[in-house]
Amino acid sequence: MRLLETIRDRPGLDRAAGAALAVLALLVVVVFSQVHTGYAFFYSDAPRRALNGAFILDLVKAFPIHDPVQWAYDYYAQYPALTILFYPPLYPAVLAVAYAVLGISQTSAVVVNGLFYLGLVWGMYRLAGRYLDRGAALGAAAIVGAAPEIAFWGRQIMTDVPATAALVWASAVFVDYLRNRRARDLYWSAALALAAVWLKLTVCFMLPVFAVALLLAEGRWIWRSARHWIVLTGVVVGLLPLAWLTLHFGQTNVQSVAGVPDGAVGRLSVANWLWYAKRAPEMLGWPTTVALALGLAAGLLAWAGPGRVDRRWLLPIAWAVVGYVFFSAIDLKHPRFMIPVLPPFVLIGVGGLRWLLRRWRNPFRIVLACIAAATLAITLVVHPPLYVGGYASIVKAVAQRAPKKTNIVFSGYRDGAFIFAMRAIGDRPDLATIRADKLLLSIAIRRSAGVEQKDLTADEIARELTRLKVSYVVAQDGFWTDLVEMRRLQKVLHSSQFEPVAHYRLPRNFQAPDREITVYRNRAELPKKRPPRAIDLPAINHTVKQN
Repeated sequence: MRLLETIRDRPGLDRAAGAALAVLALLVVVVFSQVHTGYAFFYSDAPRRALNGAFILDLVKAFPIHDPVQWAYDYYAQYPALTILFYPPLYPAVLAVAYAVLGISQTSAVVVNGLFYLGLVWGMYRLAGRYLDRGAALGAAAIVGAAPEIAFWGRQIMTDVPATAALVWASAVFVDYLRNRRARDLYWSAALALAAVWLKLTVCFMLPVFAVALLLAEGRWIWRSARHWIVLTGVVVGLLPLAWLTLHFGQTNVQSVAGVPDGAVGRLSVANWLWYAKRAPEMLGWPTTVALALGLAAGLLAWAGPGRVDRRWLLPIAWAVVGYVFFSAIDLKHPRFMIPVLPPFVLIGVGGLRWLLRRWRNPFRIVLACIAAATLAITLVVHPPLYVGGYASIVKAVAQRAPKKTNIVFSGYRDGAFIFAMRAIGDRPDLATIRADKLLLSIAIRRSAGVEQKDLTADEIARELTRLKVSYVVAQDGFWTDLVEMRRLQKVLHSSQFEPVAHYRLPRNFQAPDREITVYRNRAELPKKRPPRAIDLPAINHTVKQN
């Protein structure tokens, strides 16, 4: 007996599909109702990605054809939270389009991620509908949309969910091609898979899975078809620029694969290969984890006999297995990295449950609804989006006080939130931000990977701040004061040269290290003109020079 009913053709957006879309849209609205805007971020990379979109929009508006490289250097010197070349640029390009319509803001970026989130759950419904009945497909999509790890990072300005959405749609359209052999489905699947990689590089693990599945489906005749050569050429050509960007600017990301000094566990250890499995409840919630474990066990029982495997299930199985092995082999670990692998696990688990309860169709749907509801409740109550706020108020105050054409030093953990807010709401294009960690330290990406101090005395730091025409310093109280240079900066800020003019307690919903921010005014006489600066970028072994 086969595991499940065979893949079926589904009509377009008929009444049942429309009702499913409405349910999933409501789920997305509920999940995103907890998002905090007002430039309140949790993860340090989120505002940087938001700023990347602003950079692309500003680049298009300025169209600096005379010297685009120097224009980009000057932009980074003004807003030194830019990471446009460290990651694939498709996501910030999408943000730039949204900013052009809605304006540059955190809210606009959240809207973009909300649409990607809807795309993920709708794509999951379509993919699951090729293997399951409509009710089970809706349940699988709702479970994916309610999963804690997916919901948490989907509400950040991050690429994990957008890339997973593109990957799910690529898989759904690829399954369509395997059934009907329409060339357009193959082209669309390849384009969506390529888009997924341009959204987040690590989803490239699925490209070999697609390739092998296509080879098995087409057999030795695959090389005689023009459509396959077109797809191969298009994918290779589409990956070449991304490969160049990664080799030249993303070496830190490449180094995370092996040899990370702060890696979680040794790669060859058993703990390494069980690392993500142990975190399944964290990623999916206990109700879903227990149900999917039962479903996976049921699936193994269903496939125990010879000739009982439905070959159409090999794609999600390969997706899950290859993805799990791929991310387990990477030294740098985080539950977030597994988001692109969660959809096939949910699909297979739900399929196994469907086989287990195949005699009770309605109770099965009730069980799925209960699992999705319990998972959503856990996500909303136990895993709300974390945030630290207050930076919008700080930026508005500093922008109002600062003299024209001066620099602002920021010393704190959430420099990205401050700098993105300076671009979005500061309304002071004459001001530039200097990061204290760039001024006094040398850090590639993460402090845990190593930090070098520049060994300036307190008097030298004070003179340098004046020479750079720094009118205000925005400093997180006690930021990195275990480092000598940062303690010296604190000493300078508490000297007679600086006057505290404002103090802010930052609203937050978790034990964040940045609790209070103090704004200091430089009392020294500032030079009439801002001097040019050189900014080291150790992550790419390059120095940016500002005019």
